[in-house]
Amino acid sequence: MIAPIAKRKVPETAWNPPPKTTQVDRPRLQIDFTPAAYEHLNRMKEKANVKSTTDVARNALRLYDWYLEKQAEGYQLLLAKGDDVRQVELLL
Repeated sequence: MIAPIAKRKVPETAWNPPPKTTQVDRPRLQIDFTPAAYEHLNRMKEKANVKSTTDVARNALRLYDWYLEKQAEGYQLLLAKGDDVRQVELLL
């Protein structure tokens, strides 16, 4: 025999679901883009073969951090194509 609905035992988790996890320890950053800049970001995502534009931003920040560290150590950025070597200065 099936017990009436009022007498069925409902699992406690149905009444007290676990609290939603918050991302307090993961700050968020919101950036506004023009439509053209957003399209450019999406093209970069495709070129980089990454899953999201967030990955593009993270990779860009990693690269910029590396560049700043090397620059502080006295290194110069060079581009080489065959015998053609050029010094590059990033003006950001």
